[in-house]
Amino acid sequence: MSRYNKIKLIVKLEKYEELIANLMLLGIESFEEITDGLVFYTDDTIEYNAEEIISVIKKKFPDIVIKLEEFIEKKWNELWEKSIEPVYIKDKIVIYPSWKKNTINRIFPVKIEIDPKMSFGTGHNGTTQIVLELMCNNLGEEDKFMLDFGSGTGILSIAAIKSGVEKVIAIDTDKDAIENSKEYFKTNDVQNSVVLIQCSISDVKESDFDIITANIISEVIKKNISIIYSKLKPGGKLFLSGILIDEKKDITEFLQRNNFKVINISEKEEWLGIFCLKN
Repeated sequence: MSRYNKIKLIVKLEKYEELIANLMLLGIESFEEITDGLVFYTDDTIEYNAEEIISVIKKKFPDIVIKLEEFIEKKWNELWEKSIEPVYIKDKIVIYPSWKKNTINRIFPVKIEIDPKMSFGTGHNGTTQIVLELMCNNLGEEDKFMLDFGSGTGILSIAAIKSGVEKVIAIDTDKDAIENSKEYFKTNDVQNSVVLIQCSISDVKESDFDIITANIISEVIKKNISIIYSKLKPGGKLFLSGILIDEKKDITEFLQRNNFKVINISEKEEWLGIFCLKN
């Protein structure tokens, strides 16, 4: 029977982005945010084992507090099924696991079924929620073609299609995210409206998108801003998150310098959500 490790990292807010970047270098791309840090899970399929990851992180972050818990597959499933509750976004979207389907007794225009695995994007993450909120408030009937940059498990793509977008190009560089997305797109019956590609944004051939979503760290956004700009049609909508609140001034000025008009900035937990238009 498979064994998993739950690793909790308690760290100061200003270290979040640096910590996430280092974890990604170690092959950890799935995180659960908690009040005072991050939680992630490992098993025997990843490149580095739990002890190696902890050793590297301790060297780079001497003040970090690390808590490790090992459990078997059965306990993993039990923990998730007990802890995962539906996520509600502005009375328009509900995200729920299959075992909670019959508990959804309110009418929502958009229903998304996601059975959590060890993957980022179950709808409980603040960055995912803030982009969904921005989409609820700002998508229009004219918005038909979207690029989901760093699509993760595909929640933003699913929400877009179920909100009236006709076609989405969803891209991610992570193989596990791509495989999970395929399953979730079928579960939610949007697979015929989403083109899913494992690639970087520079490999995307399509352009003239009405919308681009990018729920990724600010450094990736900055690195690819010229490509993002070129892929949007004039007046196109850009929805961003994965950006820390203390980056607000820097990222706002950066977007303005790169010919985006910032329309709205939202805050949730320690994260920013930004809606802007291509000038």
